[in-house]
Amino acid sequence: FAVKTLGFRGEALASIAAISRFTIATRDRVQPVGAESHLTGGAVERIREVGIPVGTSVEVSDLFFNTPARKKFLKGARAEYAAIAETITTTSLAHPGVAFKLARDGEVIFDYPSASHLKERVLQTHYRAWDPHLLPLDAAQGGVALQGYLASAELSRINRTAQLFFINNRPIKSLPLSYALQRGYDGYLPPGHFPVAIILLTIDPALVDVNVHPTKREVRLQDERFVLELLTHALRDHLKRADHAPSISFSYALDKKKKYIPAAADGTKS
Repeated sequence: FAVKTLGFRGEALASIAAISRFTIATRDRVQPVGAESHLTGGAVERIREVGIPVGTSVEVSDLFFNTPARKKFLKGARAEYAAIAETITTTSLAHPGVAFKLARDGEVIFDYPSASHLKERVLQTHYRAWDPHLLPLDAAQGGVALQGYLASAELSRINRTAQLFFINNRPIKSLPLSYALQRGYDGYLPPGHFPVAIILLTIDPALVDVNVHPTKREVRLQDERFVLELLTHALRDHLKRADHAPSISFSYALDKKKKYIPAAADGTKS
């Protein structure tokens, strides 16, 4: 009733092991040694004691080797890799204090060392291009805390793919939050454009249901309306104080009849 970790449902391990060559090694803090299990297609091949650090590691190889029909539904190698990279990068934003590394075919693609703050982690990732346009977000009310960054109108997109939402450090997908974000930017964006933002919400875990979907990317909030209104009002307040509304500057030239004539940016009469 108050999930605080990023774990997935227990049956997921069995499901993954059933369609791969699977190794899991784990050691508890109170144990002098760890245990390692090897499975192939769901069948346990061996279990042994191993000397490993405290924690758990999972290795999955030859995914779908015994279910070729399911393997056909995988996308191309480039698309699957892109999905993996984006998942790891997104998760790293929620946990700046954790180091992340991704290697492909023996080549390290990215290496994010432990960071002391979200901004530092943003600068480590490909989202660093957003930095000149980011406005800090920090608000709290009724036990709900909002943190993260809002982007100025110049960085807006024609879709919602650049909206990153997290609840209690868990990356999520939420159309209601996206709509609330859009309302907060009313008057700041041209029609058909969507804001760019990194929004982290901290809420009492007892008020969040993370078991809506097996991937836990969708959540249900007990008082969703309050959270959405808080997000919209906080965005409007921060954008107003930062004066991030688009602006147009005009200059004027004086003709011989003492009339003001609008001038172009380079000073020529228009």
